[in-house]
Amino acid sequence: MTFGRTQKILLTFTGLGSAAALVLAVLWFTSPTQLGRSAFAATGLPERTLAEAQALAREQNKPLLINFSAYWCGFCRKLDRMVMVDERVKAKIEENYIFVRLDSEQPETRNLMHAYGVRGFPTLLVAHADIKPIRFISPAFEPDQFLQSL
Repeated sequence: MTFGRTQKILLTFTGLGSAAALVLAVLWFTSPTQLGRSAFAATGLPERTLAEAQALAREQNKPLLINFSAYWCGFCRKLDRMVMVDERVKAKIEENYIFVRLDSEQPETRNLMHAYGVRGFPTLLVAHADIKPIRFISPAFEPDQFLQSL
């Protein structure tokens, strides 16, 4: 009799454990950070470090287009989903700039944000390869408007 009761308790906890694992998996994949990573990945824009972008900017004699962003940021996801996926936008960026997305959670990014007075996301900065600012671009959530600001 004790064995049967223990078996029922174990089955109940096993069922609860599976349900909890499922809930945690759903929460993980729908977390703002995961949604942000997915939105950026869908743009097809390259993931690169600032140092890699600077080297390319020097090599190709192009300015940097720095996107100060955060994966958890709703407006950043909106920019990625509505603007950065547009083929015309990507083509203009690739033709005229070296794009780099800097995650606000990284210490190096926080130092740059402080240096340039970045307080919100997304913030887009056009800069020389040495990161000397040229101008800020106001984010627009319509591809045509964004193209005009580039």
